[in-house]
Amino acid sequence: FDDVRVCLSCIKTELHQFSVKFEFVPGNHDLPEGDIGPFNRFIAEFGNVYEYSKKHAYSRIYEDVNFVFADSNLYRDHRMPGKIDLEEIRNLVLPGENILFCHHAFEHDSGSGHDIIENGSLLLKQLKAMGFGFAFHGHTHRSDITISENGIVEIGTGALLKDLHDMDGVQN
Repeated sequence: FDDVRVCLSCIKTELHQFSVKFEFVPGNHDLPEGDIGPFNRFIAEFGNVYEYSKKHAYSRIYEDVNFVFADSNLYRDHRMPGKIDLEEIRNLVLPGENILFCHHAFEHDSGSGHDIIENGSLLLKQLKAMGFGFAFHGHTHRSDITISENGIVEIGTGALLKDLHDMDGVQN
């Protein structure tokens, strides 16, 4: 959290002339001993009052787009695959454009069993049927963009902090 705090504070300082708002999803290493509490306290420092310990997803509307932020760490173990609460997400869907953000990938797999959400391909189909057009993730640290068979665009956002230039497809 200390490294991220420095990075986000720098962004906020450099963009002081703009209204900067941060939204968050927990990563698999943001859960010390499986506890989401420290993550909730950390995001509160940056104005986010959402608590993932109470619900596993929330949404915000920006310029008529519904952004849904989902916890994909429901096993609360960084060695386990991702898992999301599809029903909580379904309750957040609105007419129009819906975009999902979570930590784990759906189909982008770099060879580790904990990279992707369980039943990721099936969940992409269900998300598409609900009205999602895009799903963003960061777990694999790769900057991959693919269009699944059903048309939903899955986007790997890449890495922010650590120098990973030795990993293929990773851009900071």
